[in-house]
Amino acid sequence: MVAAAPVTAVDSRQQDRFLAMLPWIETLARRAAKQMPFRLRAEFVADVVAKAWAAFARLVEVDRGETAYATPLARYAIAHVRSGRYVGARQNSEDVMCPRAQRLRGLHVVQIEETDGRHQTWRDAVVEDYSTPPDEAAAFRIDFPAFLRRLPSRHRRISEELALGHTTQEVAKRFGVSSGRISQLRRELQLAWQSFHGELAEAC
Repeated sequence: MVAAAPVTAVDSRQQDRFLAMLPWIETLARRAAKQMPFRLRAEFVADVVAKAWAAFARLVEVDRGETAYATPLARYAIAHVRSGRYVGARQNSEDVMCPRAQRLRGLHVVQIEETDGRHQTWRDAVVEDYSTPPDEAAAFRIDFPAFLRRLPSRHRRISEELALGHTTQEVAKRFGVSSGRISQLRRELQLAWQSFHGELAEAC
C-alpha cells in the first residue's frame, strides 16, 4: 500500500511539534528493530519515521493535529511498516527481496555472512562459476570433503570458515587466536591441499 503525506497541510508550527516528537519516535522504532538483522535496522527506522510523518500530516489536514502524540504515532507506524504498508513504495509480491512477498510466502532471505556453522556449510556457500569447467567443479565437490576428513577437528573447522569467505580477522576472533596464527594456518592448509592433490595425481 502506498501512502502520500500531505506536506502542504502542515505549517511550520506543526512541523516543529512533529520534530519535538521525532527523537522518541526514533527511539521506539530502534527498539522494535532490535531483533532484525543489523543491515535492515536503519531502513526500518526511516520507514517508521516516514509513516509517522504521513499519519501526523493526515491528522493536521483534518484539524486533529493537536491530538497526535509520539508513542501512538510510533506504534501505529511500526505496525504498518511491519505489515508491509510503507510510504511511497509499492510492494511487489513476486519479488523475493520484498518484505511483503517474504511474509506472504514464508520466505527468509539472509546473507552468507549472517549464517553460522549450524545452518551453513561450504557446500551451501559454493556458487556456480562459469569460468570453471563443470568437471573441475564436480571434482572439487568430491575432493574437498575427502581433504577435510584428513585434518584435525579444529583445523577442519577453520578450513571450512575460510572456505565460506570469512576474513582472517573474523576467523581469528571466532577461534580465539591471533590473525597471524590464522594466516599461518591458511598457508599450511594451502600446502596440505596441494600435497593432497599430488597424492591424487600419483594414484591416477
